Amino acid sequence: IIDTLPPGMRYQSGSTTINGTAVADPAISTDGRTLTFSLNDIVDGTVSEVRYVVEVAIGTRTGDAINRAVANANAGVLVSNESTASVRVKQDFVRTRNILMGRVIADECDSHDSENAKGLAGVRIYLENGTYVVTDEQGMFHIEGVKPGSHVVQMDLDTLAPHFEPVICDEHSRFAGRAFSRFVDLQAGTLWRTDFHVKAAPPPKAEVELSLNSSVNDHIATYHLGMKGGDIALDNMRLMINIPETPGPSSLISSPKWK
Repeated sequence: IIDTLPPGMRYQSGSTTINGTAVADPAISTDGRTLTFSLNDIVDGTVSEVRYVVEVAIGTRTGDAINRAVANANAGVLVSNESTASVRVKQDFVRTRNILMGRVIADECDSHDSENAKGLAGVRIYLENGTYVVTDEQGMFHIEGVKPGSHVVQMDLDTLAPHFEPVICDEHSRFAGRAFSRFVDLQAGTLWRTDFHVKAAPPPKAEVELSLNSSVNDHIATYHLGMKGGDIALDNMRLMINIPETPGPSSLISSPKWK
């Protein structure tokens, strides 16, 4: 059997078997493409199966690679038809796609190269097409197979701890004024890094107003206490009030009454 490999294919030494039994390598032409297998005699009505391995070398053209084989016997008197087999070669993954990686850093704008930099886990990172990942314990994330071109990378603020807020550390137009979202321009076959920084949000503030009024009617003093809170919920609140001393027997006020 004379087998002609497609350009870019190379025979892998020691891979040939005939009917499941390992045999010597075929004769190989100087250009490495033509393989000549010797099968010896074949009994009438039987089948011999030849198996071998080739590898796709660097620089092989993309598309259908066609392998062609012809058998001959009796010193070339008998020649078979040409048989073909094809495989489709696609470009290497990293040549046409990108890997986007980065980190959510919780040390405000300190250097993220520092060993003391703290990453934030559990933050969801989105692309504009809905693809998302979640940061690991070190605050790291990566997305594989990203197409070349412009993309939007964004933190999901709903997954950011409430005591953190995003902050812009490197001023440039890619943030478009939003610290939780940025643009990236990817070129095929590249590894691109984009980081997000967050800082501890200042504690919420609000004013609480109290007003205390009193009135006397029919020997009864009535006190009105009004309280107005801000936009922040008040938990475990305590209010201390000092009431007047107990009136004496000559006082017109018999006792205080609260409303």
